[in-house]
Amino acid sequence: MHPYQSLVAWLSLSFSTATFASIPFPSTIQPSNANNTQCQIYPTTIESWNQLEVDQFLANFPGGKDTPLDDFIFGSHITNFACGLGENCLAGQQCLPFQGSLWFMLYSLQEWNLYVNSLYDATTAAVAQIKEISSSMITDFLISPDLHEKQATRLAILLTLVTGSAILAFAAGLFGPVCFPAWGVATEAELLEEEVGSDAIFQTTIKINHNKRSLSKRSLATDSRLPLDAVYESQKTLSSKLQGLGGNFGASSATGTPDLQKMKETLHYLTKKSIWSDLVVSVLSGNEKKFVEIKNNLVSGHETNEEQRLVKRSAPQDIPPDHFATWNVINAYLTSFCDHLKSVIAVTSQIGVTAPISSDEGVWGIIRGGKFLSPNPNMSQIQDKLRETMRLSALAQVLKSMNVFVTIGSDKCNNKGPNGAWKGDDKLSFCSPEGLMMNLIRASRDKSVNKIVNAHLITEKYGYTVEFLAQSAWSCQEHNLKIAGRPSPEGLKPDSKVGCTFDLPVCDTRIPEVAKLRKKHKSTVVACRRGLALNI
Repeated sequence: MHPYQSLVAWLSLSFSTATFASIPFPSTIQPSNANNTQCQIYPTTIESWNQLEVDQFLANFPGGKDTPLDDFIFGSHITNFACGLGENCLAGQQCLPFQGSLWFMLYSLQEWNLYVNSLYDATTAAVAQIKEISSSMITDFLISPDLHEKQATRLAILLTLVTGSAILAFAAGLFGPVCFPAWGVATEAELLEEEVGSDAIFQTTIKINHNKRSLSKRSLATDSRLPLDAVYESQKTLSSKLQGLGGNFGASSATGTPDLQKMKETLHYLTKKSIWSDLVVSVLSGNEKKFVEIKNNLVSGHETNEEQRLVKRSAPQDIPPDHFATWNVINAYLTSFCDHLKSVIAVTSQIGVTAPISSDEGVWGIIRGGKFLSPNPNMSQIQDKLRETMRLSALAQVLKSMNVFVTIGSDKCNNKGPNGAWKGDDKLSFCSPEGLMMNLIRASRDKSVNKIVNAHLITEKYGYTVEFLAQSAWSCQEHNLKIAGRPSPEGLKPDSKVGCTFDLPVCDTRIPEVAKLRKKHKSTVVACRRGLALNI
């Protein structure tokens, strides 16, 4: 008899009477009548998971080497339990009717399914929000209608990284770093195809304490650049890959699914061969260290040279009527990154419900170790916090594309603005009660430009004060550069609650290296470049 037929026969009596017979190995599921006082309710903890030996239950699930989750659920007539994107699989309460190892399996799948759907929705929302935010800010502040192509590409990449950072934080905020087992399977398949010893290049490590799978020795792409033509090409390839899957992609097995092997091949491309592979994997797995490494490589690979900076500095001081060319580049990067992220989530989740239950990329590999036992946190609160983070980060990237930076102590607080700050809707200036001036200004060639078009909108429309932006930028620079022996200036203490979000360059003109150059009548821009090596 086929293993699946054996499984259905084994469960048929149990489900017809709303009860379960005993499972020989590894744990016993008692009769599950709702009124059965013998049904034991376990706390949803790792201790209960281990006590019930759920990992062994999954590894030795009857017919589990051949039967996917969808077929088990469909054949066993379990209702309200359809896992996948846009689906709800609800385990219900213990003993109503499921109990023991089976209930823990279904409950963990419920939380995994919520995690996958939340991550997918968060990705869509994050990209939509960053598009809305950056489009508004570009229209409000960008002084050149069409940036130099390389400048536009750099801004697009920076905004893409802002989005990736937010999604990474969202993923980590749900369950912490989670590697989908199917990614490892795809990597192993590649090594077998290339006839390379897997032990020499790829290692799969099971951490006993958390039972999380990790990919080690995963190398970064040698090319640290991400050109626009490669982005367009990646979209064509992705479209072809997804069309090649066929079937009703993302649907349950009851309505038809793509071929499992084709899905693995598509996932192999998405996580190993696409231009977005390294970035996508680092984001979705919550690997912050890897993400920062990739980010630094991309940023340095798209650093503007002196000629491009001069083009930027000599831009006119008026609002252009059209930003289409610049926005077109930004939209291409954000859309491509989003599509690749969502495709990895979609294909991975579909593999999870299509692969055999006891396989590494199936149920056993996904939930073993009880890593999805904890209920999901309040996702709306996480999303609200990340939206604010993205908005502040996007503002920083747009201002950096205009060569805006922060100065501290460059002038005395004896002007006509509040507390002696500069006055005017086109100025971003603040004076502390202690008499310390902080400004956001532009570098234009070797000169400072104190006026910023529509500067007043930063407070009136976006709600940020100059004091807050200066503190945020200072905190970020302290975090990134770790300036040794340079204490925070009086009246401007780095705020640990702000985090490294608003990463404009900061020039404290009171630092001796800068002050000496200014005394020699060097401009603030030149003094900050030479004295602090600021990239302005």
